[in-house]
Amino acid sequence: MGLVAIPTHAALGFALGRYFPSRFTAPLVTVALFFGQLFVGAQNAWYAFLSPMVSLNTSVWYGVRPDLTLQQVFFLLGLIGLLLASLPLRDQRNRAAGGASCLAAALVTVAGVAIIWHDAPPRGGQDLSRDERFRNRQVIPYQPVCRDAPMPVCVHPAYQPYLDETTAVINRLVAPVVGLPGVPTRAEQGYPAITGNTDATTLWFDIQPQAQYWEQLLTTSVLYPLTTQVVFMPADGNSRSGSVRNPCPSSNPGSCADAQQVIMRWLLRQTGLADDRYQVGPRFTDPAYDRITPTVERFAALDPAQQQKWLRAHFADLRAGKVRLEDLP
Repeated sequence: MGLVAIPTHAALGFALGRYFPSRFTAPLVTVALFFGQLFVGAQNAWYAFLSPMVSLNTSVWYGVRPDLTLQQVFFLLGLIGLLLASLPLRDQRNRAAGGASCLAAALVTVAGVAIIWHDAPPRGGQDLSRDERFRNRQVIPYQPVCRDAPMPVCVHPAYQPYLDETTAVINRLVAPVVGLPGVPTRAEQGYPAITGNTDATTLWFDIQPQAQYWEQLLTTSVLYPLTTQVVFMPADGNSRSGSVRNPCPSSNPGSCADAQQVIMRWLLRQTGLADDRYQVGPRFTDPAYDRITPTVERFAALDPAQQQKWLRAHFADLRAGKVRLEDLP
């Protein structure tokens, strides 16, 4: 697209220079084209694709979308023909032949605009949520890059420079529960909705290295599935996607949920970032949090070896809803 845009700009500048010969024509056309294509390309509308600098939706999972390169090139080639065909119109002797060429090139240009209007998403290249043609696409095949650790971590090859640091952060977060029954055995970047993998043994996370506080964002993306899906998932491994269920028995739902909340809050404390923003379980201002706080403090005060011993013996029952608040050490 950029390669074809260069002769298009040259043809436009040459035509305007022929029709408006002035020492100011070249610099004015240059500035107008530069800022004009930036302005048009930034619009959230279909006509943004008339600019070679349209803002597109880019992703390592799906590539550059939408791909309208052929339509754009067709339009630009028609525009080049129209601009060059208009030059003989200044000569009285070539006006008839030039008019026919100009009409043909104009039809190609108009057809190019019509094709772009038909094929482009109505809200430009960034917002594809309202267009079914671009919303559901297959992921580009890739081979994850992995690092061995107590919990192995895999990322998309594009994020390999962040693999070592990501592995260290995730293994610090999961260290208290890694190896326990029901806890995922590996972590991988992505979401089941993207990868199509719904294996319960995988802890899914996301990386946003361009963000200033990317480590905190990574922590959040790991904490939510680790606490809600691991602690609340019933022992048989079945869960309802997108929801947190309470597997506690109907005979004692409150005490069972409180016991699970204690372990969830204890896991949050291990990160050093446990605050109200995670919104996992009862909030710090809720009476329910006040009720479980003494037990959280008591469990956190135990020796790490004692914590691990209790978890290995009771974690499956905790997930199945068989552990009450008063059963915690």
